[in-house]
Amino acid sequence: MKIGLVIVDAWYTDTKIVDSFGLDPVPKWSDEVKENVINFSKFLTHVCDYERDKGTTIIHSLGTKTDNFLKNIDVSQVKMRKGDSIVGSDSLGRSIMANELDEVYWGGFHFGKCIHTHSNRTHQYLNKIGVVDINCLNLVLNLSMILPEKSWGHYINGKRAWTLNWGNRKVRDSLKETFTEDAEILPRNMVNPNETYQAFNSGIRYNHHLWSLNGFESLPLRSVF
Repeated sequence: MKIGLVIVDAWYTDTKIVDSFGLDPVPKWSDEVKENVINFSKFLTHVCDYERDKGTTIIHSLGTKTDNFLKNIDVSQVKMRKGDSIVGSDSLGRSIMANELDEVYWGGFHFGKCIHTHSNRTHQYLNKIGVVDINCLNLVLNLSMILPEKSWGHYINGKRAWTLNWGNRKVRDSLKETFTEDAEILPRNMVNPNETYQAFNSGIRYNHHLWSLNGFESLPLRSVF
């Protein structure tokens, strides 16, 4: 069985990519969040090195689009090594298939936000093309960070973090469903913040884990929200 670990959005916070490539995809994090990203990435680097030695494939997923700059400079705060895959979330499904992975685990930045976005996008893509035998919805809590003002309990139960168009009645009604049916709210279009968002029941149920030197341990969670 081939295992993969995806590290989401561990952007290198000390360099402006715009200086070399005319692009600056790094999120506008606060100084507090940047400091946490830097320190937590040291731990993730250790975990990735340990897992590589065991044969785990490491995938760095940075941003929503796979651009050439991802291949040309160190864009991740987590150390990239030879043999790692470096993609945007648009290519994650193809990368997982190219690496012939059977199980995929997720960590990085940030839980309830981009970690859910990247894993969800991958799940939707694989299902759309009929690939249903890859276990790819495994979130690793101690390899993930949550933003200071957010709640673990909220996101563990599958709720979304995106800012929604509260002026739209369908969006408000769909949000209510997430509290009764545990449905997912996904963004239809993230380009214009005034656009209407589409909500739908995706049937997604995440599996939660903890990582240790012994591997990825399943963590059955009862509802806490």
